Amino acid sequence: LDTKFELVSLNEFLVKGHVDYAKLRTEEGRAKLSQCVAYVERTDVTRLKSQEVLCFYLNAYNIICLKSLMEVLDRDYHYEGHTTIARRYLFFVKTEHLVSGSNISLHDLENSVLRNMGDPRIHSYLNCGAMSCPHFPDVWLTPENLDKELERRTYSWIVEQGAVIITAKPSEATASKAIIDGKTEAKEGGKEEVGPVAGTEGIMAAKEHGSCERPPMNPLRWNCDFETADRITCFNRHYAEFAGYWLETSFPASAKERERQNQPITFYDSVYGFALFKAPLGRSWGKFMEESTAHGWPSFRDNEVLWEHVRVLENGEVVSDKGSHLGHNLPDSKGNRYCINLVSIAGREPGAGTEKENKKSYDPSKEGGVVDIKTLLLTEFAQENVKDRRYLFKKYPKCFVGKDLVDWLVTRKELMVENRDQTRMLTRPDAVAIAQDLLNTGFFSHVLGEHVFEDKHLFYRFQRDGGAQRKLWSKSSGPLLLVSSLFKWYRADYQPKYGGLFGFMREYHPKLKNDKHMAKLSDKDISFRFQLQDWRLNSVENGRKIKPLLFGAKPVV
Repeated sequence: LDTKFELVSLNEFLVKGHVDYAKLRTEEGRAKLSQCVAYVERTDVTRLKSQEVLCFYLNAYNIICLKSLMEVLDRDYHYEGHTTIARRYLFFVKTEHLVSGSNISLHDLENSVLRNMGDPRIHSYLNCGAMSCPHFPDVWLTPENLDKELERRTYSWIVEQGAVIITAKPSEATASKAIIDGKTEAKEGGKEEVGPVAGTEGIMAAKEHGSCERPPMNPLRWNCDFETADRITCFNRHYAEFAGYWLETSFPASAKERERQNQPITFYDSVYGFALFKAPLGRSWGKFMEESTAHGWPSFRDNEVLWEHVRVLENGEVVSDKGSHLGHNLPDSKGNRYCINLVSIAGREPGAGTEKENKKSYDPSKEGGVVDIKTLLLTEFAQENVKDRRYLFKKYPKCFVGKDLVDWLVTRKELMVENRDQTRMLTRPDAVAIAQDLLNTGFFSHVLGEHVFEDKHLFYRFQRDGGAQRKLWSKSSGPLLLVSSLFKWYRADYQPKYGGLFGFMREYHPKLKNDKHMAKLSDKDISFRFQLQDWRLNSVENGRKIKPLLFGAKPVV
């Protein structure tokens, strides 16, 4: 035993938190994994300091799981995961592994060692290989990054990976409501200040249409191209319309007319119609056009941003609070300068079109484009199957039946499965697995949040239609939360000093943390629904087997 062993990065074998086992099974992958295993087996933990011990055991758990899964896959490469109780018992309890010179099972390492260290954030770092586990870590822990990484991982797991989904809400009052007409609330001394409002990565989480809930309006102002707006605003984080594009639209003519009238222009979100920018303010039209022309994109200053719906992420990306990508903040000597794509802020002025027209503006299947499974569900499936239903004299509005969804999925040619050397239609178990994935991410829920997805006559509701709702006789005053079963299994770790389970979740979830009403609530006020663990293998190979889940599906003509 020694303390001189170092971990090597396995990031090249990860794709969005999934392990690419095919690549890891190459000679290079096995060699790097062997180095990590040597670190686990031969590090002398008795010579480490307290924080080093926690880092070692957290890293060790993930490495042992990965090594064990590789051994299983060497015996059966088509292993689907820990899908039976017998498999889970053998993998986690029965089998022991060499850790720092001693043999221990994964079950004992987690429950007798790690949980006794008293930090509930560890559960966001442990990956047992299952689909619904937190993503496999992209950074190994050290005493220097321990706290930062556990904070980052906990936020990512709770907010971005959907371990906590808010469905029935007691209050809509959030911190963003305090921001009105581009100005923040008055600070001490009575002076109002204008400046960036920070946003979180969770804003840009996947929704029904890329990072947005629906496509842009069609038509857009100034003859902006719809397809460009859809690509840049809804399916993009880094790229932009080409420099000078805005000058080839009818915007310069509109600007000249407003300059003659000595009036600014209000710019609206191309998807949602929110007022986002108003310019020029505090400068002439000439100065605005000159600066924007020099940089290639419409350029706004702090006082020209209407901050109620505009957020700036840590990396400078400028977005709407509903997930529209707008552009980037590229400061210069004068201060913040927001370079914005015109196609993203070319929404029609209020009254220039109806919401009904906007929702019908884009049908990818008619243009030969790529249709993802969520779009198909919200259009074709919902049109025929979402309706008001009754059970035991109670009406459940806007819901569908689980069995009907399975019937629909197994008939779709777009969703054919590639398995080994054959291509086939989905089986009913395949369809149930897809539906459970969608339920786990909050795309839809059981109407009362009480069931996982089942191929039965149970009612489910899309989140856009209201999601799960509390029973009429429920006494809870707080939200209804759909949360990972991991929270149920380890609920004892979230002690009163953390504010209980809800207090811990609230600390990391912006929608809970920023609501003043939520600060007064405790576990007894919350309706929790624990969704079952999905034990299928979290791998790139299994993700690719059903192509539409990751890559979309071409419409079948």
